[in-house]
Amino acid sequence: GDPDALWAELSDTAIDLGYVWSPTRTPRQVARWLGEQAGDARSSLTTLARAVEQHRYATPGAATRTDLGRELSSITSRLRAQHGRRARLRAALWPASLGWLRRNPRR
Repeated sequence: GDPDALWAELSDTAIDLGYVWSPTRTPRQVARWLGEQAGDARSSLTTLARAVEQHRYATPGAATRTDLGRELSSITSRLRAQHGRRARLRAALWPASLGWLRRNPRR
C-alpha cells in the first residue's frame, strides 16, 4: 500500500487509543516515541517509518517495497494489546480520530 495512507491509518489508530499524535513529528521521531509501546513490533514501526521517509523524500522509484500492510497490522495489534478492553472498545466504537470528542469551536 501507499506508505502515506498507511501512516495516516497508524496516526488514526494511535489517536483512537489515546496517544497524543503530533503531525509535526517526523516518521523517525514517531518511531522513537512509539517504539517502546510497539514492543516486538518495533522493527515493523521502523520499517514503516523508513518507507514513509523514502516515499516522501527519495527520488521516484528509489523506494524499496515490503508488505507494509502487514507491518501496519503488526504495529496496531501491539498498540491495541497495550490497552484494556474498555479503551479498545471506545477506540472501535467512538474513534477520536473522527473528531467526535472535539469541542464546538463556536463556544
